[in-house]
Amino acid sequence: MSCVDVVLRAGYNPGPMSFAQVVSSTLSVVLESLRNNSIIPDRQGFEYADIMSPWKDDVKADRGRKLGITKALELSTRPVLPSIAPDPAMARKKVQFDELAMRWNADPDNMSQGEQDLMHELALELNPI
Repeated sequence: MSCVDVVLRAGYNPGPMSFAQVVSSTLSVVLESLRNNSIIPDRQGFEYADIMSPWKDDVKADRGRKLGITKALELSTRPVLPSIAPDPAMARKKVQFDELAMRWNADPDNMSQGEQDLMHELALELNPI
């Protein structure tokens, strides 16, 4: 369902598409969104061999390595990344709020009233009640 949501949000008509095409289009949209927000690098292609070197053909080691990765992913408590990257303006505001909050926690007497007001405004904007 999420793949269809992403395809619809990207402006495609999923009706005539196969499910494999929907998933492929979703992956393309998500990767482009991540590139546009500088979450992953925009590669030129010449580094392909270096990046793909961990997946050289080694039939005996492949199965054990894949099972180990699967087990690690199953035990992972890391959150799943959103399919579409967050708004860059909101991400900047969150970083700004985090920096102000760290300063407040470290030394509240060393913050100006303007910085305190800005931190309060950002808190309300990022976490509306």
